[in-house]
Amino acid sequence: MTSKLMSLAAAMSVGAWLAGCATGTPTAASAAITAPVPTIRPPAGVTWQLAGAHDFEANRPGLGSRQRYESVVGWVDVYHYGLGRSNWATGVADPAFDAHFRSTINEVRQLAQSGQYTDLKIGPTRDTRIGGLDFRTVSYQFRSQGRPLESRTFMTGLQGRLLKYRMNFPSPVEGDVDDIARDFIDKDLRHAPGAIDASAPRAPLRIARRSQG
Repeated sequence: MTSKLMSLAAAMSVGAWLAGCATGTPTAASAAITAPVPTIRPPAGVTWQLAGAHDFEANRPGLGSRQRYESVVGWVDVYHYGLGRSNWATGVADPAFDAHFRSTINEVRQLAQSGQYTDLKIGPTRDTRIGGLDFRTVSYQFRSQGRPLESRTFMTGLQGRLLKYRMNFPSPVEGDVDDIARDFIDKDLRHAPGAIDASAPRAPLRIARRSQG
């Protein structure tokens, strides 16, 4: 990885990550939302509401933007960014993709080492297909401010940039976490112009285990 990429990745660790997905509780909107507020309904009738958005690009080029969705079962941070690139391969095939994905796991480990997370357990890294796209995903269990959480990260390349979902669910969760996560992503992709064919049937579950490393 080039020095520029590593520098931007490090900046993201202290910027985009800590600004949204590392918090133990949902935060207020960090920027005004002027577009219509989308609603996403995963299984069991849960409604996700767009709660805030922030554009990191003006102050930290390469870090993109974040949107936060909240519901009664948890919250999701959706990141779009390029780390100084606009030619990331679609899916998980880019040569630099795996190294960056592993860096996001290290960010969680660092939060545990700093005491922000306790009782951290990291699941295996897997590849899965959602909405016609290949994603890389990993699961976490930890406590934040004494509260037990189930967490998931899903990442893919799309339209030359990186798309990352960081999902947090206070335990116990009503419903299957993985089903809720996949359904959210599938519906979110259908809201993204040109991302996938909205009329296409949902792709069957396909999970491949990868070594943690």
